[in-house]
Amino acid sequence: MALIITIIAFIIVLGGVVFVHELGHFLAAKRSGVKVEEFVLGFPPLIYKKQVGETLYGLGLIPFGGYNKILGEDVNDPNAIANPRSYESQKPLIKFLIIAGGIFMNLILAAVIFYFLAVSSGFQLWQTLLYPDYKFPFGQQENFPMIAGVFSGSAADKAGLEAKDAILSANGTSISNSTDFMDFISKNQEKEISLNLKNTKSGQERSVKLKLGKDDGTKQALGVALADTALISYKEPFEKISVGFLHSYNITDFSFSTIGRIIKSSFVEKDASLLGVSFVGPVGIFAATKIIINQGWFEMLNLCGIISLALATTNILPIPAFDGGKIVFIFLQAIDKKRFTLAMQYKIEQAGALVLIGLAILITLKDFWVFKDIIFK
Repeated sequence: MALIITIIAFIIVLGGVVFVHELGHFLAAKRSGVKVEEFVLGFPPLIYKKQVGETLYGLGLIPFGGYNKILGEDVNDPNAIANPRSYESQKPLIKFLIIAGGIFMNLILAAVIFYFLAVSSGFQLWQTLLYPDYKFPFGQQENFPMIAGVFSGSAADKAGLEAKDAILSANGTSISNSTDFMDFISKNQEKEISLNLKNTKSGQERSVKLKLGKDDGTKQALGVALADTALISYKEPFEKISVGFLHSYNITDFSFSTIGRIIKSSFVEKDASLLGVSFVGPVGIFAATKIIINQGWFEMLNLCGIISLALATTNILPIPAFDGGKIVFIFLQAIDKKRFTLAMQYKIEQAGALVLIGLAILITLKDFWVFKDIIFK
């Protein structure tokens, strides 16, 4: 039963984000008077289809994507291209709006979700950090060590510490990262300590006193896995009004900064294991859904916002077959349409699509291997 619920949640989250993306293209095309021949959520074979006016609406059996078939996108159909309602017959600005429509809608979806989450949490949002020295561009940031897991039978377990507990202070002293907290634990082995905690999931604050054990190499003094987290507070009136967009920017900047550091670290240390885990496909998203679904609606909505933002920022990259690659060609054709022909664009996009398909297969196989214990548990 739990697996069925996870699958349904996964389809709703991923399908919903893709639907919004394709809806952006669809609405921009319709608004511009361009004919949309098909609007499909998922990939063929179609399990449902209905002709409404000039557009065939469909639902594909494979729920990992979606597409619009817009008149004039097929370079092998000169009659369609010449049609005044075709995509290729439009001015560069209209083409840009149609292609950018999907990106725009995903940004709006992410901003709406983050706004709702911020309002429901008093304009304070938590974000786990891989690098605790990272600073978010907007909002007031406070960093804390956070308990990521508790070992059974440990001092932490007996004291009632839980995963997602942020450690606000230890013995009355603020500690801003997991490294400093581990030093504190090491210096206080076999002593009684006092921790002020705030659960990042429930928001509940509490104080706990416990006696540490001794770290003898096989048993930790406290018995927890640690992570670093940041509390981002949006307090100013302008920040509260625009919190959805500001948090979207924060998450985007954080993601690119983290990925940049991971890439650099992978080259320096000649170890691509962390880099491999950082990029996931549908299988990785399924694994994340399976973990997060047990954490409640707040975390599920946050995942949806992050995926929507990731789809927007990925698609804007100037890579062939992505929306960003199409936008680049719109500008190139506006400069010199004779040199940057449709045939050239088609060949470049075909090559890009083949590379992306190959990459998607590798990522899928990698995700099955990395997350197999989560997926098949």
